[in-house]
Amino acid sequence: MIACLLLAIVNWQQGVSYDIEAKLNTEEHTLSGVEYLTYYNNSPYQLETLYIHLYANAYRDRDTYYAREAYEMGDEKYIKAKADVRGYVDVVEITCGNLLLQFQVDETVMAIPMHQPLEAGDSLVLKIKFHVRIPKEFPNFGYWREHYEMTQWYPKVCVFDQEGWHHGQLHPLGGSFGEFGTYDVTLNIPGNYVVAATGELVDTVEKEFLDTLVAFGTKLPRGERKRVHFRAENVHDFAWICDLEFGVKRFRNQNTDIYIFYRPHKNNNSEHTNLYAADAIYRYSQWFGQYPYKTLSIVDGFHQGDATYPQLIILGVREDRFTRLFESTIATEIARQWFNGAIGPDGVNDAWLGSGFAAYAAIRYMEDKYGIDNSLIKVSFLPPLSLRYLNRAYYYLIQTNHLGKPVSTPVYDYVDIPISHHSGTNSKPALFLFALENILGKEVLDKILQEYYRAYTFKHARSEDFIKIYGEMCSENLVRLFDSFLNTTEFCDWRVNSVRENAVEIENMGDLKIPVDLHITTASGEQVYSIDAENKKYTVVVPDTLGEITTVALDPSEYTLDPNYWNNYSPRKLSIKPIFDFDWPSFSTYQILWAPYLWYDSYDGVTAGFYLFGDKFADFDFVKGGYQVAAGYTYGFGSGRHYPLLNYQTPVLFKDGLRMRVLFGGSRSRGGDNISIGFSSNLGRPFTRRPQTGITNMVSYYELSTYSGLDSTDWELGRNVAFDNYFRFRHSKIDVDVSLSFAHHALGSEWEYLKTTFEIKKSFESFVPFSARLFVGKIFGSAPTQERLFLSGLLRVNRLANLLVSQSGTYSPQERVHIPGGGNMRGYQTLHIKADQMYVLNLEFPTRSLVRVFTDIGYYEEFAFDVGVRFVVGTETFAGLPLYGLSLSLNLPLYSYGDEPWKLRWSIGFSS
Repeated sequence: MIACLLLAIVNWQQGVSYDIEAKLNTEEHTLSGVEYLTYYNNSPYQLETLYIHLYANAYRDRDTYYAREAYEMGDEKYIKAKADVRGYVDVVEITCGNLLLQFQVDETVMAIPMHQPLEAGDSLVLKIKFHVRIPKEFPNFGYWREHYEMTQWYPKVCVFDQEGWHHGQLHPLGGSFGEFGTYDVTLNIPGNYVVAATGELVDTVEKEFLDTLVAFGTKLPRGERKRVHFRAENVHDFAWICDLEFGVKRFRNQNTDIYIFYRPHKNNNSEHTNLYAADAIYRYSQWFGQYPYKTLSIVDGFHQGDATYPQLIILGVREDRFTRLFESTIATEIARQWFNGAIGPDGVNDAWLGSGFAAYAAIRYMEDKYGIDNSLIKVSFLPPLSLRYLNRAYYYLIQTNHLGKPVSTPVYDYVDIPISHHSGTNSKPALFLFALENILGKEVLDKILQEYYRAYTFKHARSEDFIKIYGEMCSENLVRLFDSFLNTTEFCDWRVNSVRENAVEIENMGDLKIPVDLHITTASGEQVYSIDAENKKYTVVVPDTLGEITTVALDPSEYTLDPNYWNNYSPRKLSIKPIFDFDWPSFSTYQILWAPYLWYDSYDGVTAGFYLFGDKFADFDFVKGGYQVAAGYTYGFGSGRHYPLLNYQTPVLFKDGLRMRVLFGGSRSRGGDNISIGFSSNLGRPFTRRPQTGITNMVSYYELSTYSGLDSTDWELGRNVAFDNYFRFRHSKIDVDVSLSFAHHALGSEWEYLKTTFEIKKSFESFVPFSARLFVGKIFGSAPTQERLFLSGLLRVNRLANLLVSQSGTYSPQERVHIPGGGNMRGYQTLHIKADQMYVLNLEFPTRSLVRVFTDIGYYEEFAFDVGVRFVVGTETFAGLPLYGLSLSLNLPLYSYGDEPWKLRWSIGFSS
């Protein structure tokens, strides 16, 4: 008896019940409500103050915690929002019995001093009158036309537990935390609206309304307004969505009714949505435990992201024909019903318990349904791209850029590096659970997860609770691993140091001690050795009788939190494939792609050869690869000329906020030889609002000995050696580029000059979004023709166009091929205008559109002006697609000031 009493004292959890009546005004976009909050003090403490969340106040003005944090993360929506689209909640009055209570509001938290302390074991009932101004199109809370998403709408009591009150502000990165309780909610809404909500419908008339809509797609008359009553038990939040045009499908899955609320034009998705939901519920019920509620509603939201509330999922994505992103999103959000719904972790301080477990479950779902080599991409000509790969990529980017934070970091401390939040709460925990699965076996880990789910269904859970269950069921030695995982940024970096005769030496260069398997292959077959990871170095001796060692692999399944798998193998892994059989960048294999080359032009005739592209992962700016090589050789049968090519780059320094690479390039072009060597540096933390700076310093040598294959109008023979410097600055939608090139006889150049350019570009988010670019250039001294300032665009082609475009003829730069840069006045294409000084303003609108209007005004030695239309596809129009910055455009100038103002000087544009 005493033990049970002590256990109750230690494991207490507060109880709450809500009885809410609310009326929606769709003309003024407001909500008025009365809430009866019954609060049960099950704690052993006396409470003198109650704390209530007023989440809607996060959208009141630009000075809230929410708005300021969102701005720091790069989202300016809340700072720039006008007053008429903002939202808030005003508490009109609070009474307890006949007593009028005073209260203080601090943005999203309200403190209510009790007229007398609430003793342990006692309860009280508060009557709270409140008024909500509903914001317009804010993520997951707001209205859009006749669609209302009410997710942060009511005064919600803060959690009080063994750690005290959890009364923090609302944060853009999430972090909700609520007491489990009972909700009786009656909504007064227009009679023809359809509503989805947490809980189950109570009133029979609305049930008949919903049944008719499901069966026949028509609505029963309910009058001008109606009252809809929902009841939910054992939930920690209540959300609802109503829409004038919702259609509804209902499906029965085991013991659960799945409701799909869709817009009429999205009807075709309902069958797929149910199939994915049913598949997920079946698998998760097998792996973790039964879904605990009778209903689940999946709702078509208004494109502002995905969100999960008890018994309710809001989808902001739509299904497309080419990917499984929609299905993986459903799998993830349904997993949250287990780990963020039935279990109630602290979303601020233990976010990984919800998001990380859901990410792990979704990856397992995709692999169980579609195989270990599953792909989010359905098109056959692209290699498989799995959900696990994407999570590994997140983790890799964060680790290599030194942006990681401990998993235990509160969500508000990720504001300075938002992408680190996804890794710390989703990707890293999911990969860690897979590492445990590899160590323990899937069956053992499932038993742990099932016990965790059983023990904490309808309860709050902390990291310590999961670790305790893990420790009770597994080795205590592994429990110590959690401290490093949760409270440090440590990682594994196992490597094969040496293989000598029959001895293999391995070492963990990192500090995270995750056990691994060592696979050694000899003439007699493969031997597997378990490494406990307690030490840094190990030497494994293979019996001589097994024969010579041929290969060594550390953790070949690649389950550990190791961002550097390239050194886990001896010999190193190497892949050589034709370019049409390419893979996504590998975390463990140096990949080489080869491609044949065949072309014809009037100078070289038939040109044949090959190109090789090699890389350790991918290497650019914030993505760390290594030993990136582009090599090639072509031969022109008509000219008898040889064209070798070699470009190389690799990181020499990769730290937080500083990335440096060494660069080398050498080639033989039609006109002569080109060699360049130097360094490039990138400064600034990626994925943040901090300024991003790029600096490149190169010594370039080129010697032109013939005009063969070149346009003599734009090129000049001779040897030029220059010290080229480029500075690039990016911050708050402003791009600044500065270049400074210096050539002198002392360097071996035949010319002496100083060339400097300045370029600033900014995008403006107005009623018609547009971009503006100012270019200024000046040359002091005498520069070769090809180094002068060109009015229409750049002279030299980039790497993409170089395979398809020559430097002479109709389809060459300054003729029908436009390379962005310089004056960038496309109306003067084909005129080959160049100068030693230039001043140009470029305007283009609307940005992010397939069709745009451009107009430019400039001065070189004369006045210049043009107007035209540009058709563009690629990164400029579809920024979210992995197109690596490539865009292709058709430029149609309509007017150019000059001798032939109405001549159509069309061109094809390449940019990267």
